[in-house]
Amino acid sequence: LHSINKVVDINKSDLEIINTLSGFISSAINNSRLYQEIKQKNEELEELNNITKQVSMSLDVKSVFYNIFTYIKDTYGFNGTHLNLVTPDRKHYKVEFVYYPQELQNYVKFYHGNIYPLNSMGGRVADSIIKNRIYYFTDVEPDLINSKVNREIVENLKIKSAIHIPISIGKEVIGAFFVTSHFKSVYLSENDIESIRRFVNQIAIIIRNSKLYDEIYAARNELLTKNKILAEDLLLAKRIQKALIDFDKPKIKNLKIETVYEPLIEVGGDLYDITMIKPDYYRIFIADATGHGVQAALITIIIKMEYDKIKRIDSLPNIVLSVFNDTFINNYFNLNVFFTCAILDIDLNKNKLTYSSAGHPEQIIIQNHKMNKLYCRNKIAGAMKGAEYTKMVLDFNPEDRVFLFTDGIFEEFNEHGEEYKWISVFNFIEKNKNESLKKIVKNLIKSVNKHTHQMSDDITIIGLEYKE
Repeated sequence: LHSINKVVDINKSDLEIINTLSGFISSAINNSRLYQEIKQKNEELEELNNITKQVSMSLDVKSVFYNIFTYIKDTYGFNGTHLNLVTPDRKHYKVEFVYYPQELQNYVKFYHGNIYPLNSMGGRVADSIIKNRIYYFTDVEPDLINSKVNREIVENLKIKSAIHIPISIGKEVIGAFFVTSHFKSVYLSENDIESIRRFVNQIAIIIRNSKLYDEIYAARNELLTKNKILAEDLLLAKRIQKALIDFDKPKIKNLKIETVYEPLIEVGGDLYDITMIKPDYYRIFIADATGHGVQAALITIIIKMEYDKIKRIDSLPNIVLSVFNDTFINNYFNLNVFFTCAILDIDLNKNKLTYSSAGHPEQIIIQNHKMNKLYCRNKIAGAMKGAEYTKMVLDFNPEDRVFLFTDGIFEEFNEHGEEYKWISVFNFIEKNKNESLKKIVKNLIKSVNKHTHQMSDDITIIGLEYKE
């Protein structure tokens, strides 16, 4: 504080008041920073969730690479990148993809496709791959760089900041993600670097998936001869998965239940569980693992296995979800598995419903014949240890209904590429809410099948109705 043109006399009491006000300012600044950090972390998790879904549904390395770079560019200010992959002889690395700002477009052809030795002559990229180490530099000065390869790249491209992140599949380093800022520096914290590393891991996953696809395609003729065995195995897997999602209907009183489970092929990535925790108290679990088919089905097995261990915990659904998430990450962190899920507790003794979810889409409830949504804006399961989950608590009275489902019910497309959409599900249920529960569920599936040109995802619906 300062005074212009006149003297201000203050006493000790005045100083104490000013000091207290300064403390308020400090707290406000700190709270603002915490809010921004939380907001940034939520945006990061949301984008990571989107990219993870893309990875599970695509083998297009280039598309995923550019989506990840776009996020890093928009978030941190970098504006150039190389994707460098080790060649099959493991003696060199190749610049597979390149992106530079408009002013440096002439250099794209110059560097794209270049092959460098995987030794000290290959520059910092080679060093990052060989040592499996992250390197970050800012305020770069070309005159201080000893390596000829590094110095030429920095000078040509006017690089001011750069980060090299190795790309690994298991213990094998298969390349390095090189991100640069041109003309001005970018400053990163350790948390920023760790965040970028998490996104780079998704490149490793899709490269791995792409390699697996190539191996499967190469072995196609051999696999054709084993088709009969595979068909028998899929039939067995289908029976196993059906056993996982089976429940004892006769034991469930006062709660009418209608379910539909339609995997994309014989087995899929959707899962549900209905358990009576105690008399007139039911816990319903629904999950959607990324991907389809056998791979997703295997993931549902470990999801179900871990859920069964904790599903009878005498706690609210959001607490159960938190324990479930941490346990799953502890046991399967190296698998890079993410999935959406929701837990619904129905207490018919107290006429209460408690709901919590992890990245799962909005669900639907009908209370006193009025439509409403069940939704909690929480992090996807398997993404972050220690995540906290919110809950919804609502009245649940006779004749009230709940519809739980996975995103496959509304992410179906017709021959024109038009999506069925969540609102279509909502509108269909609202229009038919006076029909029987069984008829609503059955006809909703018919409506989706009529719309879609070809089924593209697993579909699961659980209809619940309180019947006295």
